[in-house]
Amino acid sequence: MTVLSPDEVEKRKPASPGGTPVLHADTTGSTNADAMVHVEVGEIGPLWIHADQQTEGRGRSGRQWMGARGNLHASFFTTFKCSLQAAAQLSLIAGVALIEAVRNFSAEDGATDHWADRDLRLKWPNDLICDGAKLGGVLIETTALAADDTERAV
Repeated sequence: MTVLSPDEVEKRKPASPGGTPVLHADTTGSTNADAMVHVEVGEIGPLWIHADQQTEGRGRSGRQWMGARGNLHASFFTTFKCSLQAAAQLSLIAGVALIEAVRNFSAEDGATDHWADRDLRLKWPNDLICDGAKLGGVLIETTALAADDTERAV
């Protein structure tokens, strides 16, 4: 991956519908690893990183997996000023938000009854499950940005 200066990133990235910048790659090792590189060079986000294929994806406990084309491979990072204990709660918050987003997205498409007879749930700590099958997952990673250890990038 080529790391661009913050000015170059600003020039090249399109914005998502919500206004958050998006960087896209055809293939990458890991979108989370790419996001951490941007944090390490001083970006504070928010920023989405999206790839068509991921060759070195990873999950909890360092488990590796390969993300095939046609699946969603994306990472979002931003900066929070909070304690490590507060940052640890973000995984559950993100999982609950993901379930709500899936339900709201289908409702906006007029498919309000589509999820009525489906078992959509969060399998702790990070998997989105529908009728017993995994639909996706959330991996939260943090890094300290300040010497006082209160600012975290996720």
